[in-house]
Amino acid sequence: MEKTYKILKLLIWVLTFAVVRSMTRPLDKLTGTIRRIKEGQTQLRVEVERKDELGILSRNFNEMLDNLEAFRIKEREHIRLLDQAEYRALYKQ
Repeated sequence: MEKTYKILKLLIWVLTFAVVRSMTRPLDKLTGTIRRIKEGQTQLRVEVERKDELGILSRNFNEMLDNLEAFRIKEREHIRLLDQAEYRALYKQ
């Protein structure tokens, strides 16, 4: 009975570790990617391997980054057009 209890306890510990690790590994990847993006590697995206909440979070994070990049492109274009308009206005004077 004592031996069965120890084996069961070990099995529960192994299963618990596997479940926790399966949840923390994607979070580690996500936080690592966020850190690298913060450091300037804005072209990076999170690998989406799951279909659960962590997968949804990763996909939404990638979509947010894509939207920010599109916004930056539009902003650069607006600045370029404003610069051209200023140049033309100054040139006409």
